[in-house]
Parts: sequence; C-alpha cells; structure tokens
Amino acid sequence: MDHSSLKSFAEVFADEDFQKYFDMEILESTDELLRIKFHHCPLVAGWQAVGCSDEEVAKLCDIAMDGDRNIAKACGLDFALGETIAEGGSCCELTFRLKT
Repeated sequence: MDHSSLKSFAEVFADEDFQKYFDMEILESTDELLRIKFHHCPLVAGWQAVGCSDEEVAKLCDIAMDGDRNIAKACGLDFALGETIAEGGSCCELTFRLKT
C-alpha cells in the first residue's frame, strides 16, 4: 500500500464487490481519511438466520471486526468503529485515518 495516501487503501478495501455486498456508502475519502457506512451486513444477517442471540451476534461481530482492526494496523492506519448493526444501529460506521 502507498502509505502516503488512504486513496489506494480505499480502492482495495471498498472495491465494487464489497460496496455491493455490504451496501457501503463512502462518506469521505481523502489522502488522510476514509469514512464508510455499511448499510447491510451479510455476517449479521447470517448469524441471525441461524438463531444466534443478540449477545452472540454482538460478540461474533466484535471478533469479525478484529480483521478490520488488524488490516488497519498492518497498513499503519488508525481505526475507529462507530455504531454497528450488530448492536442495533442502523448501519456500521468505520473510520480509517492515516497516522501522522
């Protein structure tokens, strides 16, 4: 990844397929910041479909988010998670920020 810009990261992380699967809305995409809302989570939908409780869904979501946390870490980015669908939010909010 080009560590001088988040734009190259955004092209891979939020590619066309992922945007479709997660119904992503790119709120902001600059050289220093990437803010995304996910309006759908197929993981949460799947866990709910097999009968997981709300608590189990929230725990599984947190485990799954470790992937995003570690992607950010490996790319030298700061990561922040806002509201999540798994915890009853209307969307999942992810923010990646270039470390200074």
